[in-house]
Amino acid sequence: DRLLIGGLLERVTAVLPLQVTEQRIIASISPNAKTIIVPNGVTMPSAGKMWTIDALSQRSVLFLGRLHPHKRVMFFIEAARLLMESGNRIRFRIVGPDEGDLSRAQQRVRECSLENSVKFVGPLGHDQVAEEFVSASLYVLSSLNEAFPMTLLEAMALGVPTIVTEGIHIRELLERHQAAMVVQPNPQSIAAGILELLAKPDLATMLSKNGRRLVANELTIDKVVTRLETIYQGAHPDVSSTFTHAVIG
Repeated sequence: DRLLIGGLLERVTAVLPLQVTEQRIIASISPNAKTIIVPNGVTMPSAGKMWTIDALSQRSVLFLGRLHPHKRVMFFIEAARLLMESGNRIRFRIVGPDEGDLSRAQQRVRECSLENSVKFVGPLGHDQVAEEFVSASLYVLSSLNEAFPMTLLEAMALGVPTIVTEGIHIRELLERHQAAMVVQPNPQSIAAGILELLAKPDLATMLSKNGRRLVANELTIDKVVTRLETIYQGAHPDVSSTFTHAVIG
């Protein structure tokens, strides 16, 4: 990377990482590269059904994503096991297509006798996904190494209180805006976070409002498009008017 890519990064007008973590990686390869963060974005949902505090009483915890080892659905199931073995009455829903971990996850649910508490829903369409989000008490993103997860943006746009692990690359952004609960990347910490959110409506409400505000103010697709246009037109303060090309990370 240093030999072949480092020089290229220094010659282009701008390098566009998704977030601070990628920005630091680029700086470690090419310290003189000019970086401008351009995040992912989503469309804010139109006025309609949104998450409300009433969903907290359902005690329903959602995993929504690809069932790929990278997503750590097994962490989610182990957190469910810990909570159920402690006598908690909570429902767990796993939504998403199989990409390698479904059979292993189902086997673990059977081994732990969690069939009545953990439900595998499978893949859903966009409208059904939105319904899962707003019906859940909270959303858990249990993966360890996520660059800029779209499911998180979708959840926050709908006001769903969310738990993520420290491995998420936008951790600093979330913590700065108090937009999600950040826990250590293990089932014990995830389970503790779930219990805390279910027991603290004020905390859940704060995360709901802050997450939605963060998306509305900084992470809508319109704002991302405007930022890109400004960069490519040479109108961004960190880009020269003789803009030639960019590398997008």
